Amino acid sequence: MVEEFHRRGMKYILILMAAKASQLLTAVLCWFLPQDPGISSTSPTENYPPFDDGLKRDVFIKNVTGHILIGKVWPGPTAFPDFTNPETRQWWEDCIRGFHSKVPVDGLWIDMNEPANFVQGSMEGCPHTDLEDPPYTPRVVGGELNSGTLCMSAQRRQSTHYNLHNMYGLTEAYATNRALAKVRGKRPFVLSRSSYSGIGRFSGVWTGDVRSDWEQLRFSIPAVLQFSLFGVPLVGVDICGFEGNTTEELCVRWMQLGAFYPFMRDHHDNFNAVRSKHCFC
Repeated sequence: MVEEFHRRGMKYILILMAAKASQLLTAVLCWFLPQDPGISSTSPTENYPPFDDGLKRDVFIKNVTGHILIGKVWPGPTAFPDFTNPETRQWWEDCIRGFHSKVPVDGLWIDMNEPANFVQGSMEGCPHTDLEDPPYTPRVVGGELNSGTLCMSAQRRQSTHYNLHNMYGLTEAYATNRALAKVRGKRPFVLSRSSYSGIGRFSGVWTGDVRSDWEQLRFSIPAVLQFSLFGVPLVGVDICGFEGNTTEELCVRWMQLGAFYPFMRDHHDNFNAVRSKHCFC
């Protein structure tokens, strides 16, 4: 399929989407089925190379006891690569090289790299420390710093997750850009959801899961302009909205506005796209 795309002059960008290796998958996908960006930790030993090799090379974020921190994303229990570790960046490159040798993708879309986590902190919770419960907590979703992400006390190569949380997407974007450039030998295409100062050098950005309403359409204009001021020239918004049921009028007007986004993409969640019948996803 990808070869046919290339013959037609088209490009194929693969999302690093969370899933779990199974016997139904081909050997190609079992080599590297990404977990955006976490890696499934529950596959049988020596059956899932990204996790098995990652264990041997000590690339995963650890908890305060020195054990691998296990969170939960789409495949279930999940380990998270520490992209501040040079060995992790080399492991990431090796994974991408192995997959690209079988499926020659043209770029990678790195999603949920805040990093997102379906449990608070980890499957075992987080210790009660000043990092988890600081004297002042901003008005974050969930009311705690580890809500929807990793424990702040989690250990990474350079420092604690508390100090490095906002840079997770940046470090993954750098590692992905570097790997693709080496594997493909040309300027890479990377698209990230998480962002941080300087990410525009390594990746484009989209603004995440916006709602299908007129307010979000209006908000998208200053959002795109501000990213340009922050040094991210390739940025866009999910046209027609990602969450909720769009309408024909909203989608038409958003497509007209989206023609002026530097990065234009119509992207809608599957459930509402089927119900609304107005999105081309």
